[in-house]
Amino acid sequence: MNTQPKTATAQEIHEVFELFKKNMDIINMYEELLYADKDEKKWIDNYKKRSEATRKAYADNTRVSVLLAPFFADPSTLTDDVADALYAELIDLGPGPYDDAFIAVKVINLLITYYRQKNNLSRLILLYNRLGYEAFMTFRMGCKQHGKLAYDSYIKVISYAREYTSFTDFYVRRAIFVAYSNLITALPSYDLVNVDDAFDYYDKVQALYKSDEVTRLDGDSQAIKDIMEYIRENILDNESLIPNASEETKKRFCTLAREIYKEQCEKTGSEYKINVVPLLANYRALYIEGRCGYTDAVEYLLAYYKIRSQDKISRKPKVLFAADEEFNFNTQFPKSLIFDWLKDRRVDDELRKRETRNLIDCVNKYYANVSRKNYTPFMNRSLTDWCFRHLSLLDSFEEKESTIFNVILHRQIQTFFHSHMVAYLARMITDSVLENMPELLLPIYNLKSTDELYKKADDLRLFIKRAALYHDIGKTRMPNIINMQYRRLTAEELEIIRQHPGMGADAVDEDFDDYHAIILGHHKYYDGETGYPPRFSTKGLRVKPVIDLITICDTLDAATDYYGRNYAIKKSFPEVLEEMHNDNVDHYNPQIVSLLYRDKKLYNAIDALLTHGREEAYYKLIKENL
Repeated sequence: MNTQPKTATAQEIHEVFELFKKNMDIINMYEELLYADKDEKKWIDNYKKRSEATRKAYADNTRVSVLLAPFFADPSTLTDDVADALYAELIDLGPGPYDDAFIAVKVINLLITYYRQKNNLSRLILLYNRLGYEAFMTFRMGCKQHGKLAYDSYIKVISYAREYTSFTDFYVRRAIFVAYSNLITALPSYDLVNVDDAFDYYDKVQALYKSDEVTRLDGDSQAIKDIMEYIRENILDNESLIPNASEETKKRFCTLAREIYKEQCEKTGSEYKINVVPLLANYRALYIEGRCGYTDAVEYLLAYYKIRSQDKISRKPKVLFAADEEFNFNTQFPKSLIFDWLKDRRVDDELRKRETRNLIDCVNKYYANVSRKNYTPFMNRSLTDWCFRHLSLLDSFEEKESTIFNVILHRQIQTFFHSHMVAYLARMITDSVLENMPELLLPIYNLKSTDELYKKADDLRLFIKRAALYHDIGKTRMPNIINMQYRRLTAEELEIIRQHPGMGADAVDEDFDDYHAIILGHHKYYDGETGYPPRFSTKGLRVKPVIDLITICDTLDAATDYYGRNYAIKKSFPEVLEEMHNDNVDHYNPQIVSLLYRDKKLYNAIDALLTHGREEAYYKLIKENL
C-alpha cells in the first residue's frame, strides 16, 4: 500500500499564489482607507474589515505552507511541472509589492537544490541572482547571517562570466551584469563589500562589457548598456566610504566623479539638474583634493537639495506609487546622504540648525505622500533608516519624539495604536499605584518617602507615559510581515522579533537614555532574568517598577487585541488577567497583578477600554494626529 503523502500539483501552486496576491491587494486597500475615511463609523468598519481580510489571508497563506512543506522536507519529491510552477510564481511575485523575502529565500534554496540535480545552469544562475537580492533584503531587515549569503550568491553568478557565450538566454547573460552591479553599488554601503574591492569588480565588469564575446552577442543591448551606465554612476554612491579607501581608490574615485559630473552638467545645462550621486561625489572629490572647503561643499549641497526637493515635492501629486518612488527617492533625492555631511563637526552649528529642520520636513512630507497601496518592504526600511539616521540632528527632545511617531503613524499604524494603548493602560495603573501602594515607585527617583514621590507625581506620569510610547520603537525596524501578520512567521522572523528591544535601544540617541533600559527590558519577566534579550538583566535597576508595569500593559493590550492581531480566539481582559495571576510568580509583578483585581474602579476602566473602547480610541488617535 502506498503511504506516500500527496504532493501539490502545479495548478494548486498557481492558485495559492494568486490567492496570496489577491489577499494582499485587499489588505492594502483597507490599509489605505484607514488614512482616508474621516467618518467614525466608516473608519471603524474599515478597520474591522482590514482585520477580517488579514485573518483570511493568514488562513489562506497557511495553505501555502502546507503545500510546500513536503517539498522542503524532501526536495526529491519535486516534479518538473511543480518546480517550473514555483519558479514562475517566484518571478511573478517580485521584486515588488508582493515580494515576501523570507519565503522567497526558502523557495529559491529549494529550487536551487532541484535544478542543480537537473544540471540546469541557466536557471541556477537566475536563481542565485534572485537569492542575492532576497538575502540582501532580509539582511537589511535584521537577518545578519544573510549578508554573507547575498555576497556569496552574487559571487556565484559572476563566476560564470567566463562561460558567457554558452548561455543562449539573454536574461542569464544580463544576470551576470546585475550581480556585478549589486556587488559594486549596493553591498559596500552595508560593509558587505570593501570599497577597494568594489573598484576591482568595476574593472572586471568593464573588461567583460568590452570583451569581444559580449560585443558580439549583446553589443546592441540597451538593457545591458543601461546597467553599465548605472554601475558607472552609482559606484560613486560609495562616496562616504572613500576617506577610508586606499590612495589608489581615492584617485580613481575623484577622476570618475569629475568625469560624470562634467558630463551631466553639459547634458542638463546646470549642476542643479544632475542626479544627486555625481553631485555628492564631485564635492567629495573636490574636498579630498583640497580644492574646496568642507563648509563650502555643504553649502553647495544644500542649495542643490532645496531646488530639487522643491521641484519634486511642491508639486505634490495626489498619489505617489511606491514601486516608482522608491527608485526616484533613492537616486534623485539625497536621502540622508546630505545629513551625513551635516553631522560632521566641521560644519558650523548655526548652519546645521538652520538647515536641518527644513530638510527633515521636506523628506517627511515626501514619505507621507507615498501611497500605502503596494508599499514595498524596501520603502519601509528606507523610511526607518531615514528617521533614525537624522534623529541626532534635531535639537529638542520634543522634535525627536514627534519625528519618531510621525514615522510610526504613517507606516506602521498598528504599532502606533499599540504604543498609545499601552500608554493609556500605564496611566490608569500608575494612578492606582500612587493611590494604593506608592512605595512601589520610590526606587525610580531614589526617594525615601511617599511625600517626596507625590511632589514628583506629574513628572512620574510623563516619564511612564513616554516609556510606554517608546517601548516598541524597535518594531519600526522589523520586516513588514511582523506588523501585518498575513501569514505564519518563519524561524528567522521569530528570531528577528526577539531582536526588537535591542534594535529600539540602539536606534535612539542619548536624549533617550532614561528610557534605554525600559525599551531594552520590556520583554523581561518579573524575575529580571528570563525573557529576552538573554544577556540583559533588570534586577536592581531603579526603573524596574516601570519595566514591570510596561510589561503588564504590553501583554494586556496585545493579548486582547483581536482586530489588530491574528488570534483565532478572542480573549477578554478578565481571561488574560487570570492567566497573569496564575503565572505571576515567574512572569509578572504580583503586586501590580493583585492591584488589578483589588481596585474595582481600575478593573472596570481597563475592561471598558479593552473590550468596548479600543476602536473608538484608535479613531480618536487617527483624527488627532493625521
